[in-house]
Amino acid sequence: NASALALKWRTLVGGSGKKPPNVATSPAIVYNQTLGKTLAYVGSEGSTSSALVAVDTASGAVVWKYSVGTKIWASPAVDSNTVYFAGQNTLYALNATTGKLQCSFNARGHIFSSPTVAAVDTTGPVVFFGDTGTSESQNAGHEWAINGVGNTAGNCTKKWVFNAFLNKGANGSNTGVWSPAAVASDASGRQLVVFG
Repeated sequence: NASALALKWRTLVGGSGKKPPNVATSPAIVYNQTLGKTLAYVGSEGSTSSALVAVDTASGAVVWKYSVGTKIWASPAVDSNTVYFAGQNTLYALNATTGKLQCSFNARGHIFSSPTVAAVDTTGPVVFFGDTGTSESQNAGHEWAINGVGNTAGNCTKKWVFNAFLNKGANGSNTGVWSPAAVASDASGRQLVVFG
């Protein structure tokens, strides 16, 4: 009953600057088996620094915080004991229990699309995400497939990159990916990644 809803807790999630930090991402809610707690992983956006924060959903207590000096625009994704998120132009992989950095990958372009994690072959997890290029006037973006933590090809290494967009605009640079990819298999079992 919506009229009976009340605030359970609220938590300041970090970030710094002249203005209070914004929460610009949707939280990923995942049960952490090691801690025996359900955690909300959420990104904050401050004017000078941002943070990915793990919050105990039962109490609202901050379990850990990982700060970056760039904006966080995309929602995080959790796979196994790794949380993936993007700080402006870099994809980070953190230990979901401790918040310790496991690896990172610099895409150079701005990342607005949330990562999608899937096992598409026998090598291990693969992280799919897009970037929009380096600026609004130079949107020469890509779709990336990055080997995830535990992949036999190496953590946070490039599997492939796509930028052969059909319509690149008048100057050949107005391309990019703003939304998350979808991963599925077709009737023949072929793995597909779909993005716009």
